[in-house]
Amino acid sequence: MAHGVLDTRARHLNPIVLAHCIKRFVRALPGGIVGGVSTETLRACAESADAADAGGGGCERLLDELEPAAATMMRWVAKIVAVTQQCEAKNKMGLRNLTLVVAPNLFGLPTAVSLDPIDELQRLELISAVLHRLAAAAAASP
Repeated sequence: MAHGVLDTRARHLNPIVLAHCIKRFVRALPGGIVGGVSTETLRACAESADAADAGGGGCERLLDELEPAAATMMRWVAKIVAVTQQCEAKNKMGLRNLTLVVAPNLFGLPTAVSLDPIDELQRLELISAVLHRLAAAAAASP
């Protein structure tokens, strides 16, 4: 295995280690992936009418608001969640549970200057719903 290259064919690959590495990477991004997105934009995506259409309505606006690299990262995280959910019989983690576990990491590391705890909880609930929509759409696409 070359330095910095992960051999996905290895049988000894531990999914927990991979999940931890992904979590640490996403949290280490300055501002996280969605740290700068407004609550209104998160709400528009989470509450848009067509749950199967993650690319339309509010979610399109959300992805447009993100930097191109952050939008790509958001789609990538949603795809990982969708793939992980396909193993629900083995890992006992449905889509809702996975999004609840992953969502807090999308905001990056906590800062000393934070929102009101109620606002933080509301944003966490919204990003969980957004990730759920995006992951459901990723699972539905080929």
